[in-house]
This record gives sequence, C-alpha cells and structure tokens, in this order.
Amino acid sequence: MPARPDLFESHIQWLIEPAPLDGVSIPSVRLSLEAHFLTATGTWLPQQCWLDTGAPLTVIPRYVYEGYRFHVNEIPLDAKSAAKLKWLKVPCKLGWIQVRLPIVGKPESLTSPFSILTKLPQRDPPWSDDPVPVIVGLQFLLACRAELALGPPPESIHAENIPWTQRWSGPAGVIRSPHDL
Repeated sequence: MPARPDLFESHIQWLIEPAPLDGVSIPSVRLSLEAHFLTATGTWLPQQCWLDTGAPLTVIPRYVYEGYRFHVNEIPLDAKSAAKLKWLKVPCKLGWIQVRLPIVGKPESLTSPFSILTKLPQRDPPWSDDPVPVIVGLQFLLACRAELALGPPPESIHAENIPWTQRWSGPAGVIRSPHDL
C-alpha cells in the first residue's frame, strides 16, 4: 500500500528469540514497537512494547506503571466486574492512559497524544523472573485509527536457516494513522 501524506507511519520490528523447550530451542516470534507513555510528572517515557494482535486490551505490567509512575485515569468498576478482570489469573484495574508514537522520517517527532484502554495488573505474575514489557492489544490500533501493514521477514529468516540459539530483530512493517489524532 503506498504511503499517504495524511497518515503518519511508525515502525514495527520482528523480534525472534530462542525459547528452550525440553532441551530443544524453538523460535519465539513477536512484533515490537516503541510507544511513549505520559508519566505523572508530565513527561513522555519511551517503552519497547510487544504488539499482540490476539489481545483485546493493552496490558501494562505493575512494575512498569508503578515504577515509572505512569499517569493513569482509573475506571471505577463494581465488585462483580472487577472480579472478572484478570491477566494471567492476576486481578487487574482498568484505566485510560495517554500514548504517543514516533514518526518515521522525523527524528524526535511524536504523534499527537491519544488514549488507550489498559489492564493494570495489581501484582506482577509469579513467574516474573524475565519481566514482560507492555503488551499492546488491538484496542490500541482502534484508538489511533490505525492500519497495520506487515511485510514478510527477510528470506534468510526461516526455521531451517537459523540456529535458534540466537536473537534476531529486523523491520516488520508500519502502523499508519491519521495526523490529527
């Protein structure tokens, strides 16, 4: 799809790393993007995030939103609704958070802020030896009125060509969204 002047573009990266499983190393494939989140002090903090097209909402792990003091507008929930809202069996709060994306071809430039709906786990998962980054769900794409354009990985990236003991990343595609968010 050709670039349109009324849309900005923000990069998405392939992130392929080994995942050991019973003595065999298999590829763990993710999509990664940079997003900037509003903090309680009014600054914008960049975070490398995983784009999860199977997740309806964005999940911001507790160590991230509390550790970096993200500015969250919490949504009050009744007890029944709150009991149902979980991530990996961890109870969550629900809130709105402001986000901006970097613009391709314009160093140091970010999009206008837009709000995304997020799950905010009340504790980190018990297996959090390897911290999980912010997981961006599909509501994110809806919020920034975006189209997602993914290209294939390079020809050299095939299961039979890579010893899955190495980490690899490279360009995957772009998010395109209107300038006037």
